[in-house]
Amino acid sequence: MPNWLGDCLCALAVITRRYSSEPAGPALIVPPQFFGLLSELSDYVLIPYKRKSHEELQETFSLVRREWFERVYILPHSFSSALFAFRCGISERVGIRAELRSVLLTKRIPASRASRKSHLIKEYAAVFGSDEFDPGSWEGMPFADDARFADHDYTVFCPGARFGPAKQWPGFTALAGIMADTQVLVLGDSHDREQAELIAQTAPDRITNMAGETGLADAARILAGAKCVVANDSGLMHLAGYLGAPVVGIFCSTSPPWTHPLGKASQAVTAEIQCRPCFKRTCKYGHYKCHSLITPERVARLAAKAMKGDAQ
Repeated sequence: MPNWLGDCLCALAVITRRYSSEPAGPALIVPPQFFGLLSELSDYVLIPYKRKSHEELQETFSLVRREWFERVYILPHSFSSALFAFRCGISERVGIRAELRSVLLTKRIPASRASRKSHLIKEYAAVFGSDEFDPGSWEGMPFADDARFADHDYTVFCPGARFGPAKQWPGFTALAGIMADTQVLVLGDSHDREQAELIAQTAPDRITNMAGETGLADAARILAGAKCVVANDSGLMHLAGYLGAPVVGIFCSTSPPWTHPLGKASQAVTAEIQCRPCFKRTCKYGHYKCHSLITPERVARLAAKAMKGDAQ
């Protein structure tokens, strides 16, 4: 499975569709940080891909080798992931032709299938040899809401994006002021705590900073019950879409055609500027116009539509 949460959830959607009519699905070799979440989102056998030390990697080799798998689908593009599959002795190794690893693959998917001009779902479907589907057709997955907020209508803000500043829209504080009649929960990891606190300070009576206080499974329960989720292009955005929550995804340096959030209730907002999408961690020009040209008023209008069930 991929190492980024958003990519991992897109892959899980393809897998769920691919194996929905079969009595047994695949085993998933997953990054350890996603193990708890994926164990709640699926019933598949999970194997943690531990590799921080030589001892951990040997443990992972042992777990995989003892299953005697006949085929492995390698979704990351890295050389190391293909080498891992080869060293595990799995006879059929399927993956995108990338990073000089073709010699390690027995079935090589053309690199053209991994275009940033089309959605990740199409790439993963090509690897699995399954039918493509429109990410907007995704129905969402049932997931229990957080009981603490069961009797409340609330919106979730996700102002973080681990990839870098170019993906982090700075307008959430202003957006909180515009959406003055809305209860807001701010989610993120510990790196987002300071920014989330600035947002919460605009209206402490109706905005709660929960950044750094939830694991992924707990965040999923909160996202599942939200009337609307406003998020940067990030793992939490994709998690909200996977669960079927109404999502407004903010795309600054990245591209909706490639990573649009899943779901019928999802939508994306971008700036019309020639230099985007650049897919960079920081703005090489220093102006970050892909941020400033997305106004809080525009995002608020889309959020209002989402809360009325009129996202498309």
